[in-house]
Amino acid sequence: FTVTILRASEELSLENTEVVYGDELELEVQGSEESYQATYEILDGGTGSADIQDGKLIPGHVGSVRVKVTVAATNTHEESVFTEVITILPRPVVLDWAVGEYTYDKTEHKPVAKVTNPVAGDADVVVTVEGAVDAGDHVAKATALSDDNYTLTGGTNVEVEFTVKPIVVG
Repeated sequence: FTVTILRASEELSLENTEVVYGDELELEVQGSEESYQATYEILDGGTGSADIQDGKLIPGHVGSVRVKVTVAATNTHEESVFTEVITILPRPVVLDWAVGEYTYDKTEHKPVAKVTNPVAGDADVVVTVEGAVDAGDHVAKATALSDDNYTLTGGTNVEVEFTVKPIVVG
């Protein structure tokens, strides 16, 4: 008689399925003690964008990307093909503020915020700031960003104190 030994199949997945814009995600298959030879391909249908280089996912825009993973057959396991959705999260900003000296003049005054942690190659991210008109001590808050690859949520230094001096009548 003949004995046939079949290769096993396994439930495999990617170890990490989230990455922050500007960071790279090492694509690693999990689900077995055995080491795998895997290839990766970005599929259509996601809301974000990314490239794959040397087994790393390089985010291009926030959203989700679909990645087809093909794991080569080994001596003990059959080939496995599966799709994972990877979420690209916006990068929390780090802001630096230029606070001027302001005197009450019936117009809004506000410090200027600059993003200090942009991803190389990105255009300047414009920060919308909420200021104050009246004389006194105030807190300026960043309220919006011009690039949705970045977020104020979880950001650093997203507000700053400033003073609008009263008019000196002489």
